[in-house]
Amino acid sequence: MRREKRTVYLMPDLAQRVDETAAGGGISPSAIVETALDEHFTRESMYLAIEALTRRVSELDERLAAQQAMLARIDTAIGAVGRGLVVIRDIVKPPAAPAEQPPQPVVQDRDSGSTPAGRPAGWLRLGRR
Repeated sequence: MRREKRTVYLMPDLAQRVDETAAGGGISPSAIVETALDEHFTRESMYLAIEALTRRVSELDERLAAQQAMLARIDTAIGAVGRGLVVIRDIVKPPAAPAEQPPQPVVQDRDSGSTPAGRPAGWLRLGRR
């Protein structure tokens, strides 16, 4: 069984138009058909290339979204680790030194006269006899 020619079915006057164009331009009808088919397939291959590039860009967008989600999780984890380190530092850190107190004046005993505080009074008196 033989199939019908689709071009004749879709465009019944195509052969007539090709013949008229070939006669008017001095070109063979097969050269016109070849040029038309070449332009058609060039356009189709361009569409296929654009479609493939669009698919590729879509895949890259999906990967980028996945990487952004991963970076957000990493950022959250790093923040938690930082907060944990601050807590550990506060636990391990020695208590803050008390604020310096002003020097207290030396208290002298009335009995010893010029004996400084913290020294036995008898020790100095031994040398004065």
